[in-house]
Amino acid sequence: MNNNSTTVFKGVVLKADRDNFTKLRKKHFPSDKILVLAKAIGLNDLDMVGDIESGDMRLDDRTYSLFLLVCGEHPSYQLIDKKVISNSDLKTPLAI
Repeated sequence: MNNNSTTVFKGVVLKADRDNFTKLRKKHFPSDKILVLAKAIGLNDLDMVGDIESGDMRLDDRTYSLFLLVCGEHPSYQLIDKKVISNSDLKTPLAI
C-alpha cells in the first residue's frame, strides 16, 4: 500500500470502547435484533455480544470500528451504497 492509500484510510480503525459499544448496541440493536448485529460484525453467535458487554470477552478495535460503521456512528466515515455514490455528486473518503 502506498503512502496516499495509508493516509486515506487513517482513522478508520478506532480504539475499542466497551461502554460506548454497550450504549450504542442498546440504542440500535435491541435484544430481539442482537443476532442481526452479531452476523453484521462477524461474531459467531449472539452470546458473544453479551460476553463483550460483560467484559468476559475483549472487544477488538476492528470489530468495534465495524460496529460503528454498521450503526452509522463512526465519527469520520459512513457506509454508503455504491448506487448512491454513482448517482450523486457525494464525495466520501471511504465508501464500503
